[in-house]
Amino acid sequence: GGSYSSTTAYNNLTDISDDTAYVQDVNSCPDTIIFSIQHTDATPPVAATKNITVYLDSATGTVTVNAEDLNNGTTDDCSPIQYAISDSTFNCMNTTSVQTVKFHAIDPTGNADSTKTADITIKDTTAPANLIYAVVDLYLDSSGSGTLTASMVDSASFDACGIDASKTYLGQVAFSCIHAGDTIGVAYRIEDFSGNSRTVTAKIAVHDTFAPDLKL
Repeated sequence: GGSYSSTTAYNNLTDISDDTAYVQDVNSCPDTIIFSIQHTDATPPVAATKNITVYLDSATGTVTVNAEDLNNGTTDDCSPIQYAISDSTFNCMNTTSVQTVKFHAIDPTGNADSTKTADITIKDTTAPANLIYAVVDLYLDSSGSGTLTASMVDSASFDACGIDASKTYLGQVAFSCIHAGDTIGVAYRIEDFSGNSRTVTAKIAVHDTFAPDLKL
């Protein structure tokens, strides 16, 4: 039997250099020994992920995802844990399908768990900016008819993810002599490729500038 004491308490994973241990046998004969302890952490974190939905920025049509947003309770005996994902920036092209990314959890020693994935749903929920001219002048032709087109109404409409021209709608396109001299409100709707739409009312001033054809 005997006794032992040390100058340092060792209760974590911090390295210890040149520590002194004091020993004493049953006859009270003392001795000392100098030692060092270097820890080794070979255990990787246990990653846990969750699926999320994010929304594109209305101005740029992009979104950046932080790896921490996908963390769902990753654990490790040592901290802090760092996170990374295989893809973090998404745009309008990514709205058509769920984006699956690889999730990495790395502890301070460099041990990593890269076995987990997470699904990111990208959504575009911003309607286009529907910009039109204050008043559109439409002039009837010599036969007393006129046709309104989207290009006559639209001044500079835009959408970060593009406007689907095939979905453009005008509430009225044909005009005749009965409309001459009137200013008519016409619905004008545009839609982006995600199905977001915006409708405004355009003012159409109809003009008949042809003089009557007098026959004697």
